Amino acid sequence: MDQHDSRPISILVVEDDLLNLTLLKGLLHELSLKISRIETAGTLRSTLTLLDNNHYDVVLLDLNLPDSICLDTLRSITKKQADMPVVVITGAYGQDLGPKAISSGAQSYLLKGQYDGQMLSQAIVSSIESKRAKQTPSDVAVAQ
Repeated sequence: MDQHDSRPISILVVEDDLLNLTLLKGLLHELSLKISRIETAGTLRSTLTLLDNNHYDVVLLDLNLPDSICLDTLRSITKKQADMPVVVITGAYGQDLGPKAISSGAQSYLLKGQYDGQMLSQAIVSSIESKRAKQTPSDVAVAQ
């Protein structure tokens, strides 16, 4: 998949802060990616329900939610759907949380307030491509 792939993607944005959610959704609408759907969740519980009932191509995940914090949030998502590409968007500055998120199952991470549309687009595309590349041929056959 490249940024000009003809297949539209669906995105689940998990963010409990209204300002950060509004900024992120606005940025998503400006991207050159073909996005078919953007849905949002503000808690881990609502996220897991949405993952049970819908297909998404990628999850943009804030780690600190009212009902889950830090890497536990990511682990809950990856336990629920191990094949789901996840881009962590964190406000944890000065910590090694981003690399820890990668080692815990995320494909990419961005720091809040320090990324632009191009970085977001690249993180989404590379996360989806990374997960596709790791799937076995039988996984791909099942997904189609």
